[in-house]
Amino acid sequence: MRLASYVNDKTDSLTECEYLLQPVVTAIPTCQIGVVGRSPTWLVYGDSHAWAAHAVFDKWLRQNNEAGLLVFRHACPPLTDIHFADSKDSCFEFNQAVTRFIEGEAGLKNILLVSTWRWPVDGGLLNSSGGLLTKQESIHLFTDRFVGTIERLSNLRRNVYVWEPVPGARGSVPLGLARAAWQHTTPDLEIGLPEYLSVNKFFFEALEQSRRWVTASFSPSQTLCTNGKCAVALGGNPLYFDNAHIAKSSADIWVEVLQHGMVSR
Repeated sequence: MRLASYVNDKTDSLTECEYLLQPVVTAIPTCQIGVVGRSPTWLVYGDSHAWAAHAVFDKWLRQNNEAGLLVFRHACPPLTDIHFADSKDSCFEFNQAVTRFIEGEAGLKNILLVSTWRWPVDGGLLNSSGGLLTKQESIHLFTDRFVGTIERLSNLRRNVYVWEPVPGARGSVPLGLARAAWQHTTPDLEIGLPEYLSVNKFFFEALEQSRRWVTASFSPSQTLCTNGKCAVALGGNPLYFDNAHIAKSSADIWVEVLQHGMVSR
């Protein structure tokens, strides 16, 4: 029961910094993170993985005596000029709006892009005419937009940081661990490092093409996959509240990723 209860170990809804498409968008909704009272110099910007890691980025900035803002939209990677079949262009509008916001906020010197980065292989990307793309076409489009987004932010004289994909697990971590404990079996949840690198090959290739404009990326796999398997729990506690979103109570472990898992260009 203790392990299973971690399905609820998640960030509050944070509707105050969730971008919701409206007829007239007057301002970008953001949450303050880091040191209260300091001028924000960071923007953490992404999909539900940015939301789930709110406590991580908040604590990390406080430890570094810095402040920032967070904005997110569920199921929407932080890439400009990209369309999704089921978003009714809300994802496109989200990224357009955030780009305009960054352009108008010169004090936001550091932009941290956070996502699962799984969209090209999960499907749903559209071409400029609204047609559904194949997997290979989606990967090509993703690479083009990923490189283009980072180059554009760099040209705005911003330091661009990228949160690499979390390793995740083969299923719900809380429920998988609870089931294994109940049945006295070994859970089959951990993903091997070679598999992680293979599954995310398209992402790392896009990241490599962008290295000249990326100040640094943060690598969860360097912290969690040191023995060849990517940990799903530490100290007996799940790292995720499902199969890939960070559990709120595990924030200290992910702060360690930010402090020591940096890959500079």
